[in-house]
This record gives sequence, C-alpha cells and structure tokens, in this order.
Amino acid sequence: MKPKLLRFSGSLCLVLFAGGLPLWFLWRSADLARQQGLALEFRLTETKRKIVREKKTTVAQRLSRLASAPLKLSAADFLEWESFCSAQPWTDLLPVLEKRRSQVKADDEVRTLLLIRWAMEDGAAAAAWAMTHIPDSNHPSTAESDFGSLGATWAWHDPQGFSAAQKEIDPDKAARWQWTEPWYPCRWLARRDPVLAFEMGRKPFNSTSDWTRPAAEAITPFLKTPAEAKTLLEQVRKEKHGPHDSPVNYTTVILQAWADMDEAGALAAAAAYPGEDTGSVKANLTNYVMRGRPQTEATADEWLKQIQENRRGNEMDEIAKGLMSADMAAAGRWLLKQNPALRGEGLRNYMDTLAFLDPAAALTFAQSVPDTGTGETSVARVVSQWATSSPGATTGMLKSQGWSDARISQLKDRMAVQYPAAVQWWWDW
Repeated sequence: MKPKLLRFSGSLCLVLFAGGLPLWFLWRSADLARQQGLALEFRLTETKRKIVREKKTTVAQRLSRLASAPLKLSAADFLEWESFCSAQPWTDLLPVLEKRRSQVKADDEVRTLLLIRWAMEDGAAAAAWAMTHIPDSNHPSTAESDFGSLGATWAWHDPQGFSAAQKEIDPDKAARWQWTEPWYPCRWLARRDPVLAFEMGRKPFNSTSDWTRPAAEAITPFLKTPAEAKTLLEQVRKEKHGPHDSPVNYTTVILQAWADMDEAGALAAAAAYPGEDTGSVKANLTNYVMRGRPQTEATADEWLKQIQENRRGNEMDEIAKGLMSADMAAAGRWLLKQNPALRGEGLRNYMDTLAFLDPAAALTFAQSVPDTGTGETSVARVVSQWATSSPGATTGMLKSQGWSDARISQLKDRMAVQYPAAVQWWWDW
C-alpha cells in the first residue's frame, strides 16, 4: 500500500478513535444508568408487592384474632380494635360479625364494636341485622347495649335517616326498634339537631301527661348555641299543654341552658315569655343567674330589683339563702333592711339556721329585730330550735346571756302558745 494512503488511513482511524471513544463512553454510561433504573424500579415494585402481601397477611391475622377475642375487652384492647376496625372496609369485617353471632349468644363487646363500625356507614342495615340476629334477652335499653351503641352511632352519622326510620317502623316492632323509651333516640339526635330530636319525641296530646317535658329535658343538655335554645323554647311553647301541666319547669331548664351561653339574651327571653307564667319563668331564671354570681349584699340588692314586685316576698328567702351561703352576718344585715311585710319567710329561715350554727349570735340577732312585737316572737323562735334539739342546754344558754329565771319563765309561757311541742320538751327536761 502506498505510504500516503497508509498515513491517511492512520490519521482517519486516529480521528475516529479520538472522537468515537467519548461517545461510546457516554452511551455506555447512559445504558448502565438505564439498566440501574430498571433494576431499581423492579426492586421498588417487588417491595411494594411484598408490603401489600405482608399487610394482607397481617390484616387477615388480626381479623382472625378479632374473631376469637374475649367477650369483655380491656380499655386498651377496645381502643386498639376500634382503631383497627375504623381503618378496614366494612365488607372485610362482616364475616367476623357473622362468626361472632354464630358462636356467642351472650353480651359481646366485639359484636358491639362491629355494629358501631357498620352503623357509621349504614345504620339501617346494621339495625336490621341486629334485630334479626340479636335475641330480645340481649337487648336492654341502656346506651351501653348493642342497640344503644348502634342507635347512637347511626343518629350521629345519619340523623335524618335515623329519624325517618323511627317514624316508619312496624308498630309491632316499635318497642324494640325505638329502644323501649323514645327519649334515648331523642337524646342521641339532640347532639346533631335539637329540632329533629324534638320531632322525634313527638306524641299525640294527652291531658294527663305532657311528652314535651321529657323531650325538653333530654335535649337541653346538648344545646350548643343560643339560637338552638331559642328554637327549642319556641317549639315547647307552641305545643298544647294540659290545664294542670304548665311548662314552666322545663321552660326554665331551657332558659338556664341559654343563660349559660348568653345571660342577657336568656333574661330578655324570660321577660318576654307570653301568658300568665311570665313572672314564674322570669323569677326562676333570675334566681339561676344570680346564684352564679359572688354573693354580697350588693348582689342581693340587684337580685331583688330584678324580681317583679308582686313576687318579691316569695323570692326573698331564695335571695337570703344565696347570701347565707357566703356570709351569715351579711345575710342578717340585708334581711333587716328589707320590707317587714315581705321578709318574714326569709327572716324565719335565717334565724333557724343561725340557731344551730351560732346560738349566741342567733339570740342576739333575734333581740335586734326592730319590728314592734316581732322581736320577742323572733326570740321565741330561736329558743324553740334549741329547746327541741338541746332542751337541757337551753336554760343555761339563756342565763349565759344574762336572762333571769323570771324572764325565762315568762318566755316559756309565751312560747306555750306558738311552740307547745318545744316548750313541752323544755319543761320535761
């Protein structure tokens, strides 16, 4: 071969080798990276499959453990199984429930837990299953029973469906389906919808009883806003009531719950309550609100001002009791400042209490009552309390306060008319 051609061929090979080698290395690096990526992807896929297989195996094992769990669960076990059941599709849990049903006839906390889980998704289906498979002997009406737990869960997750089911049931199954007493489902629904709960408790009017009372009392503890309290109050007020079955008591319960959230709004609602019961409703709520404030003479004055004048005599004793719970001396001072025509009951109860707490102070207070003729009567009342409980010490107590035998004898004579039993105890001693 010619030298020139050889040099050209050599040069060309060198050029090709110098330019191609880096390209080959680049391609080879890319190919290795691709192969490594495929290998990594394969390993990841296999790892995921292994995790899924292990998880399925673990779930299956835990389902098997659940199926054989004891009837009574510890608190820790209950929480563990509750968490596990909540994370599983209901269809995976149904075989466990069927197995427990076929093997266990007594009360079973696992069965209850599974029914709760089912009711979270389909309360009607869970209730139908329970009615078919749980015997009557296993169905008390308490909230801890299978039916109670199932019903409460259903009412929470599907209040409309739960309420509708109660209205459309077969009358022959009413006692069981409605958990014996309608106030249980009424209370469950109240947590979600107080108005719906009130409708749940509705019964035909009966002049001898009033269904709104237990309905209102069941719902009231679960009121969450003043608006809910207002709505429930309006519902109760619109219902027909018997002539001797005034709704004042349970109207007051609703207003008290309202006052816990909004005092001013509740007091305004009480003042606007229509009909002849306005005074009673307002007084009841005022007493409730004021009892929750610091008990001072100023509070007692404010409390009395909020009571209608024609009811102040009836409520003065209640006000005095509030003040007595904090300061007996202040209660005595406050009562002595009040209208003698209105304070009678409060004054008598105050002296009766003080006679036991501090006999000497009670006697001193009774002698200080300024009303004409009432002071001696007050003394007689205080001494009658002593004579009944401690007749042997009564004479000594009076003498320690400077009373002479003649004055004690005169007091006994006067007391013989008002408090004959107490005097008899005293004389006999």
